[in-house]
Amino acid sequence: MSKSVQIPKPERPIRLVACDMDGTLLNSEFRLSPRTVETVRCVTRKGVYFVLVSGRMIATLRPFHQELGLTTPVIGYNGAMVRDLTSGETLSHTPIPYPIAEQVIAFAQEEGFHLQYFWDDRFFAVSRNPWLELYESRVRLKGEIVPDLREFGPDRPPTKMQIITDPETVRELVPLLQERFRPHLYVTRTLPEYVEMMHPEVSKGRALRELAGQLRVPREQIVVFGDAPNDLTMFEEAGLSIAVANGSEAVREQADGLTLSNDEDGVAVALEALGLCEEEA
Repeated sequence: MSKSVQIPKPERPIRLVACDMDGTLLNSEFRLSPRTVETVRCVTRKGVYFVLVSGRMIATLRPFHQELGLTTPVIGYNGAMVRDLTSGETLSHTPIPYPIAEQVIAFAQEEGFHLQYFWDDRFFAVSRNPWLELYESRVRLKGEIVPDLREFGPDRPPTKMQIITDPETVRELVPLLQERFRPHLYVTRTLPEYVEMMHPEVSKGRALRELAGQLRVPREQIVVFGDAPNDLTMFEEAGLSIAVANGSEAVREQADGLTLSNDEDGVAVALEALGLCEEEA
């Protein structure tokens, strides 16, 4: 095993794998590698739950869910929505209170930031620009242009709001927005260009804890994979946390184990090291 792969032996058999998508399960082209697909399918054949956990919209998780042959619910919008894709049932949804959303819209307008409004599992913006096109190219969906984001009103509060800008500005903007909207918003950085905002009670960790409870899987039998700060709440809900090598320094420091990067099939390598995809002879 490579020196850059350090996978502790779990104390109890793993029954649930929760995995971040961008920067973790997906490679830099935002695709699943053949090895990753086969390894995940192998894991699920062994009876282990495999759950996709992402800041992404539910609609953008569906193709990956199908490609991996999964039947488990997905956790989207950093935990703001959990949906059973088999039945179409939304198991939980925690949108941003509309009065707070209005304040974010005003802030983005005053400062000239590109803001996206996520409602009804679609996303909206007031103009087409390179930031919107960057997001569209990554999620392979088209956004919708509206004259004013405030037209949604209190009856259509957003599941998530997102500012997209250059990475250096994002580093400065996250703490600024955290301070400005505390305690009314959960503000986090996911990909280098993304500032994501959700209801303050939302987190990947909370959604994972609730779903694991429904599946009757104790914390000690959960392994999670992540690369970014928004994955750290998942680490708290798992018996074993593993960071990919391309993850942020804070994530790598707080993880129990380390695997190869997302471009080197890091999740698949770790699942194999854990013995979760060994086929019977």
